[in-house]
Amino acid sequence: MTEWLVILLVGLTVVFIGLSKAGFGGNLGMLTSPLCVVAFGIAGQSPQFAIGFLLPLLCAGDGFSLYHYWGKWRLDNLKYLLPGVLLGVLTGVQVMGRLEPRHFSLIIGILAVSFVVFQVVKERVFKNKTLFELGYGTGTAAGIGVGLTSTFAHGAGALVNIF
Repeated sequence: MTEWLVILLVGLTVVFIGLSKAGFGGNLGMLTSPLCVVAFGIAGQSPQFAIGFLLPLLCAGDGFSLYHYWGKWRLDNLKYLLPGVLLGVLTGVQVMGRLEPRHFSLIIGILAVSFVVFQVVKERVFKNKTLFELGYGTGTAAGIGVGLTSTFAHGAGALVNIF
């Protein structure tokens, strides 16, 4: 029974990856990490293993979705975000190896709940219609958050969209 539950949860994770990368799932992609952590936790694996297992699946999904989004990005966003993203990823990798599995699971859960809460309150938060000024200060700060979130939960898409 346990094996079937793990297979079902991992299969649901793969479906969520496909839906979110195809643009149909909205923020369903944020559920992929918690689902994978739960599935592999049932199988006796650490959350770090689950996140590592998920990375090639997400990369494959990104590879397939590149065709649809080719040329629809703004290079200046990358220029402002990249320094912070690199710093966030490097910091996240250093911290991730030192965390106990239960702390790592807690971080993933907090990130998932935070993004759900954000979806509920975002209309009130972003009701100001003024344009956002891109710059290295805001880009680096956002990039650090993106790098950390991506390292811990493969969930940086929502933060990048906010930026």
